[in-house]
Amino acid sequence: MKRANILLISFFVSYIAIAQSNFKPGYIVTNNYDSIIGLIDFRTNIMNSQVCRFKADEKAEVVLYYPGSITKYRFINEGKYYISHSINIDNKTQQVFLEYLVSGIMNLYFYKDPVSYQEYYFFEDENGTMLQITKKPDEIVDMKFRTDQRYIGTLNYLFIDYPTIQKNINTNSFNRGSMIKFTKEYHNLTCTTGEECIEFENNYKKHFIKFNFSIYGGFQIFNYNFKENELDIFGSTNCLFPMIGGQFSITDPRFAKSLSLLADVSFSNIKGRGEYNDGISVYKKYKFDAITTIGRLNLRFTYPSGNIRPVVECGLSYYHLFNRSSSMYSEESQSSINTNLKDNYLLPRASCMGFNCGMGLNYLIADDRALFCRFSFEQFSNSNLIQSGQLKLGIIFK
Repeated sequence: MKRANILLISFFVSYIAIAQSNFKPGYIVTNNYDSIIGLIDFRTNIMNSQVCRFKADEKAEVVLYYPGSITKYRFINEGKYYISHSINIDNKTQQVFLEYLVSGIMNLYFYKDPVSYQEYYFFEDENGTMLQITKKPDEIVDMKFRTDQRYIGTLNYLFIDYPTIQKNINTNSFNRGSMIKFTKEYHNLTCTTGEECIEFENNYKKHFIKFNFSIYGGFQIFNYNFKENELDIFGSTNCLFPMIGGQFSITDPRFAKSLSLLADVSFSNIKGRGEYNDGISVYKKYKFDAITTIGRLNLRFTYPSGNIRPVVECGLSYYHLFNRSSSMYSEESQSSINTNLKDNYLLPRASCMGFNCGMGLNYLIADDRALFCRFSFEQFSNSNLIQSGQLKLGIIFK
């Protein structure tokens, strides 16, 4: 397991050293109110609130804009809009990029603190006065969950003259959808010109996480080292079998475009045999077979551009053996030859944890599909060492 931890740490270090970006079409508005169209790095809510990474085109240098250095910026296709604004949290004034959710008689903004990860909603009235709504994380006090519900009282105060909104406050959760709903209802009740408010994030339930599914086939070679009574008398044995499997991966391009979390399951056979002869009086022959299922949870790095993309991955593995069977045949020559055959003698361990690492290539054949080739190594350490190497050929559906 130490070796697996070293591999994981090395993988993270290598990954962090590689710059990540996720540029999308957008525009910035300068302090002189000039609009400049280009590409903006589309990251998480926390990252977007701290800095705007902008470039005029794919080949241009990246320019960093911090809150106050520009008025606002917006992603054209993703429905995300940020404005530079001064806020006060815990008696500390700071300049940030607030996410603009709703524009109307009352404006609504969102901010997530990069230290506490606490979420804040800011309601701004026609006079520019802002009211802050937040909710602290749930706590366990005296073995009971305690939920911060002070935001309910603040919302009731904010909409004290609008009972149709108030009646829904207690039954709605503290989330983006509820805050957008209250703001739009307020606009509809107070707007006398008939204009509709503007909701910049048209689908607040939209998630920017990507899911991929893949299937593959290939071959798996096992190296099995059987020990009897901790004695390595049989040496190691190899077996090669076809393998089939499937993978499911999750990627959040806003956090790390090239890094994904991968779940992998494969099925194959495993067999082994070994012989021992002391050259005097003892001869033994051992063999076993089983069906193996291996589950893997990996971190994967994929080079983010080009039709051919190198891939490296590593993580933890878990195998489980089904339909295990084994036999041990032995002969002992003394005054006569005594033979003995034992079935299911010292069966391989039914399950065990291990580690794996691999590398390969993805070849994009369409916007939503890619072929892949992967070479990987796996090791499970228990009383009997099992190592395996795999060749996987498959297709990824995006």
